[in-house]
This record gives sequence, C-alpha cells and structure tokens, in this order.
Amino acid sequence: MTKRKADCTPEEWAANLEYQRKSYAANPEKVREQARKRYAANPDKKRESERHRKYRLANPEKGREYSRKRRARNPEQARASCRKWSAARPVWVRAWYSLRSKAKGEPHAAAEELHALWERQEGRCAFAGVPLGKDAHLDHVTPISKGGTHTIENLQWVLPELNRAKGVIPDGEFRARLKELVRAYVANGFDLV
Repeated sequence: MTKRKADCTPEEWAANLEYQRKSYAANPEKVREQARKRYAANPDKKRESERHRKYRLANPEKGREYSRKRRARNPEQARASCRKWSAARPVWVRAWYSLRSKAKGEPHAAAEELHALWERQEGRCAFAGVPLGKDAHLDHVTPISKGGTHTIENLQWVLPELNRAKGVIPDGEFRARLKELVRAYVANGFDLV
C-alpha cells in the first residue's frame, strides 16, 4: 500500500513512486481498473479530483507560478528532469518545444509537421545531404530578423555546424557561398569525399 507523502521520508516516497511506475508499466489495465473501483467506492474523492483538474485548467498562471517556485527550490532536480525528458523524445519534438517558446503566440509549425519535414528530407541535412543525428538543428530559410516566420514553409533540418555558420544569412546567399567554397576546395585539389 502506498503511504501518504507526509508519512514518508524522501527516500521512502521516491521508492513508492518508483514502485507505482513499475506497477503501471507492468499492468496498466489492472491499475486503471483499481482506480475505477476506488472512484466508485469514493465518489466524493472523484468529485474533488475533478474539481482540482478544472481549477488547474481555469488558472494556468497559478500552475506555472507553482512550477517556477518548485524549479527555483531545486534547480538540479529540474535540470535532471529536463535532460530525462529530452533524451526520451525524438529530435522533432524537442525542436517543436523550442520553436513554440520562441514564437511567443505567433503561428508556428506543429510537431507533426516537423516530423513530416524530417521524413521528407529523409533525416538528411538540407545543405550537405548527410544523415542528421539527435543534435540536428531547425533552420529558418528566411531568418526571423529578416522577416521570416516560424511556419513549416520557412523551416529545414540542417547540421548544427552549418546552422551556426549560416547565422542570419538568407538561404540562397548561404547556398551560393557554400558552392564557392566547394569550388575553391576542388580547384585546390582537396577531395571532399
């Protein structure tokens, strides 16, 4: 039986949470059935839980403030949680979260669109054509500073090094510079393969 948080040491509470996660992963349907029975036996708790859920939806700023305070109290735990979240998600989901925070209410590409773009590019850099890894960058064809948008039509997957090299240069100009660089390398006898 799971103890209440107030009745546990932090180590016991962490062990309880880990036990709950493992139990759910092993038998999700059984855990859901137990929850349904608990709610059927305690309708007041079900109503209270629903009331809390509605309150959180109606007051999102209070939830964000609570999260900010929790992260400030334990920044190392917050960083570890972010690293764990990032490692468990594909590159396009992480890029979408980053894009969403930069867009600040402006229209921006959805995670599904970023995934479709990844598939269209076959997981390859739009400039170099080489396979991309988990460190792939999402590049704006027309830089935001030059009037570009965060929409899918203005985005492409590229190598991090090339994205940093491009900076705020428009796409066409950057591609022309890359061609000149390749011509210079070939003219001087370098093998690019």
